[in-house]
Amino acid sequence: MIPKWTLPATDGARVATDRLLKNSVRAGAKVDCLFVHPEGEAYNIEELKAAWKIGTVSRVTRSYPSKKLPRLINFLKNFLCSPLTPLTISSFSGSRVRSEVKKELEGKSYDILVLDALHLAACFYDGKNFNWPSEVKRVVLREHNFEQELWYKAAIEESFLPFKLLLKFQAHLVRKFENKCLEEVSAIAAISQEDLEEIKTIAPKTELTLAPLGLDFNNPLSREVVIEGRFLFVGKLDWPPNKDGLKWFLDNVWEEVVRANPSYELQVVGSGNGTWLEAYRGMKGLLIQGFIDDIDDAYAPAEFTLIPMRYGSGTRIKVIETYAKGRPIITTKMGIQGADLDDSKVLLAETREEWVELLNGLRSLKTIDSDFQANRQRIAEKFDEVEVGVTFYSWLKQLL
Repeated sequence: MIPKWTLPATDGARVATDRLLKNSVRAGAKVDCLFVHPEGEAYNIEELKAAWKIGTVSRVTRSYPSKKLPRLINFLKNFLCSPLTPLTISSFSGSRVRSEVKKELEGKSYDILVLDALHLAACFYDGKNFNWPSEVKRVVLREHNFEQELWYKAAIEESFLPFKLLLKFQAHLVRKFENKCLEEVSAIAAISQEDLEEIKTIAPKTELTLAPLGLDFNNPLSREVVIEGRFLFVGKLDWPPNKDGLKWFLDNVWEEVVRANPSYELQVVGSGNGTWLEAYRGMKGLLIQGFIDDIDDAYAPAEFTLIPMRYGSGTRIKVIETYAKGRPIITTKMGIQGADLDDSKVLLAETREEWVELLNGLRSLKTIDSDFQANRQRIAEKFDEVEVGVTFYSWLKQLL
C-alpha cells in the first residue's frame, strides 16, 4: 500500500518507494499495489506497471486538496469532526476510505501487506484498535520518518503561542497513534539506523530491520560542466524541515556570503509548494527554480549541494542522491543523519558563523575531492539499490 502516486518520483518519499519496490521485484518478489492517493492526483497505471513489472494496481482516493486554503478548510472540518485523530492521518482514516480499502483487500490472501508509510495504518484504525485484514499473514510497516519527532520539533520551533499549542497537541496525538502502530504491526523496516534505535525502545517485541534508501552509484555525472561557485539546494520545498533549514540559511547566511563572493549562485530546486520563497526573489545570487523535469539538469552544473537542515528524521534522499550524482555536500550534522558517513570527511557547519567561514574559505581547502571520494565509496556499499532490494526481499521471506 502506497500513500501517493509514485511516478514520476519527484520527492524523497517517492524515490524511496520507487527504488525499493523496483529492486524487490527484480530480486523475485511478486507484488500487487494499492494506492491510497489524493483526489485529483495524476496517475498512469500502465506506465507504472511497465516500470515496476508488477501485477495488479488498484486505487482508493482520499480527500487532500492541493491548494492551501481548501486544505486548511479540510483540516478544520476533520478536526471538528474527529478532534482526537491526528490531522496528518485524517485523510486516510475516514469511513469511506477505510471501507474502500477493506473492499479492495477482501478475498486476497497475501503473505505480507507492506504499509509504505505510517499514515496508511489509519486505513485500518477505528479510533481505538487496528483491525488488520484477516486474510493477510503479516503486516509490515516501512517507516520513512519517525513522525512524532517531526511534530515535536515543529512545536518547539513555532513561536506563535496558539500554533505552538496546536502543534504540541498534534504531536501528542501522533505519538499515541504511532506508538500503538509500532507495537501492533508484525514487523517494521526503518529507513535509518537512528530511527531503528528509537523504534526499538518503543516496540522492543516487534521484529525490526534496516531498509535504507537505495540508489544507483554506477553513473556519476561528468564534472566538465560544473560552474565554480554554483550551489544547489534540492528537496521538497513545503516539507517543514526543508523549509525551516533553507529559510534559516537565507535569513542568516546567504547575503553575507554572496557579498564577499559576488560570483556565488544558489539554485533552489524541488517539488511542493514553494510560494514562501517569493519573499526572497531578487536576493543577489539566488536562483529560484522550483520543480524541474530532469533533476540532472540541476546537479550537473552544481559544484556543491547545501543541506542546512536543523531537524528531521529518516535518511535524507538528497544526501544519498548527491553522492550518487558525484557532487560533494556542505551540511549540518542533522542533514547527514542516517547516511553512515565519516563525519571527518564531510564539510560540516552548524552556526551562522561556521557556515559563513566555511563558504568563504572553500578555495583554501585541499582535501575536498579525496574526502568526497572516500565517503562516496563508503556510502555506495550501503545504499546500492540492487543490494537493498535483495536484502529487503530476503527479510520479508524470513518473516513467513
